Amino acid sequence: MNTYGRSIVDAGFRFIAFDLRASDNTSLSNTRPVTLLLIAEDIHTIIETLNLQDVTLVGHSQGGKDVIAYEQVYGNEYLHSLCLMDTTPCTHQEEGFGYATRFDSYTKEQSDKDIASIRENSLDFFAEITQKGSPDLTLDEAREAAKKRLAHQHLPEAVDLYESSNSLDLRPGVEAINVPTAYMYAAKGTLIHPEIYKWYAEISSQIIIRYHLILQCMNFTLFRN
Repeated sequence: MNTYGRSIVDAGFRFIAFDLRASDNTSLSNTRPVTLLLIAEDIHTIIETLNLQDVTLVGHSQGGKDVIAYEQVYGNEYLHSLCLMDTTPCTHQEEGFGYATRFDSYTKEQSDKDIASIRENSLDFFAEITQKGSPDLTLDEAREAAKKRLAHQHLPEAVDLYESSNSLDLRPGVEAINVPTAYMYAAKGTLIHPEIYKWYAEISSQIIIRYHLILQCMNFTLFRN
């Protein structure tokens, strides 16, 4: 890894795409459960092995949590900036929740029931997000739907990572960020549920970071602290 990685950097490439161990595209097996902390360790190994400095970590969807987990464990020593993105395509564009129709065993009737439950409990839903310190679906219905989807895709490691994501409080990591940070979320009706942004708006009153609108277009809105 060191020789190969060094050759990539020496050749002038400055972007390294890191595929999570538990993603759909990986074939890497693991001897221990995949967690946010394990992913953070992987990222740190890459940075140290390649002797990188002034790193910009870009975390997409689940990767955003991995970025924060890395910063929470290893600090800002090697970091130049962070970019967190929620732009994962969803089936239910109007509602922004796409778990329900991504696999055959989960019917549209069940989907509609879950969405109705989420809508009915929306206030508690966002309150729980704020308290938990993690911008993710935390209602039992949504959590179980996601686990069913991952299990259907035969991704036990992704289930481990999902459980880790919902059990680790990321607020200490967010509070400690002192490098430029951008947050991008999808426009309503196009990609992932834009209401996730509300988590950042609400939690910002309790932490250091303040996001300011710097760019808005058809498909996304970009904030920077």
